[in-house]
Formats: sequence, C-alpha cells, structure tokens
Amino acid sequence: FPAELVFAGAVGSAQGGVVLYPVKVALLNPAMDVKIGMNADIEIIVAEQSNALCIPNAALENRGGQSVVRLLEADGKLSFREVTIGLQTDAMTEIIDGLQEGEKVAVPGATRIPGQRNPAGMFQMGVGGGQQGGRMRP
Repeated sequence: FPAELVFAGAVGSAQGGVVLYPVKVALLNPAMDVKIGMNADIEIIVAEQSNALCIPNAALENRGGQSVVRLLEADGKLSFREVTIGLQTDAMTEIIDGLQEGEKVAVPGATRIPGQRNPAGMFQMGVGGGQQGGRMRP
C-alpha cells in the first residue's frame, strides 16, 4: 500500500538479530482493505534512480579527494579516470559522469590472465548495474 512516513523513532530495539524502529505511516489511499490491528512490514525508499549506470563499490577509488576508477583501454592497458558519483548502497555506486555504458572498469589488483578475454576483476558497465528495477537503495 502506498503510504507516507509520518514518524520514525530515533532509537531501535534489537530482536532476533534485526534492529526494529517504531514508525507511523499515513496510507495515501485509505479506502484500501486495511483493518485496525493489522501488522505491516514497511520498506522505506530514501532515494531512487531509474536507468542508473552502476559499478561495484570495490571498483571505486579515492585519489587526492577525487573519485576514480581503473578503466580497461582498447589496447588492454589500465588507466585511471575521474568519475562523478551519485547514490550509493553498501554494494554499488551510481556513476553520474565519467563512464559510458559498455566501458570496463577493474577492481584494484586486477590482472590479465593469459588466454582470458577479460582481465580478472573486470566489470562491463551496463544501465541498471544489476540493481532490480534500477533502484539504488542506501
């Protein structure tokens, strides 16, 4: 059910390895079949981006205060390229500028393995970056 967050508690309580926070939400369509006393599991989306170009966080480096990636050039050599980042999750980062779909980035320590088409640790860039529906959830 679509809803709007009205209140989120500042202190959570640990239960079964999960931290639960008290919240209050207002249903945006109160005519829905909701009954008094029902429980709910709520997913709060704090940011969302469709058709995002995403890379694994392991491929992102910080050099001199700038976000950079190791890019596989057409000649097979690795070079550094500055990128502008957007939304981040614990696993993926949105790239706003500096990379194009189809380019390949490497995680630090990537090496070329003889006879292998792509070096170990290479990721080919595609829209969505594997995030379901293109959502980036911090």
